[in-house]
Amino acid sequence: MTWLFVGLGGAAGAMARHTLGSALGRRFAEVPVPMGTLAVNLLGCLLVGLVAARLAPSTHPRAWGLLVTGFLGGFTTFSAFGLEHVHLLQRGLPAIAMLHAALHVLGGFAAAWTGFLIARPR
Repeated sequence: MTWLFVGLGGAAGAMARHTLGSALGRRFAEVPVPMGTLAVNLLGCLLVGLVAARLAPSTHPRAWGLLVTGFLGGFTTFSAFGLEHVHLLQRGLPAIAMLHAALHVLGGFAAAWTGFLIARPR
């Protein structure tokens, strides 16, 4: 039954990613770093930190499947990040590509840690 929760969460996450990523991509089209994907990945990392601080996958498998594996797995776009990074390199923008990678990786770590600190039990 958990697989159903994963599927429902994944569908919702993918639709949310598309909506937010597209809107921000259009809004910040002139910025060389793909802002829609960056925002989705950082928000996804923050959310996974919040959820992981409150839920254990072994004690709440359906909630974990719905929220983490499903929704956040469908929401975050690390594969899109990789492809966009390659495209920046192909366009001859290595400095922007390195900035792009640093913002995603370091920002994602910082956002996940922040989410965990905010939500962890006191």
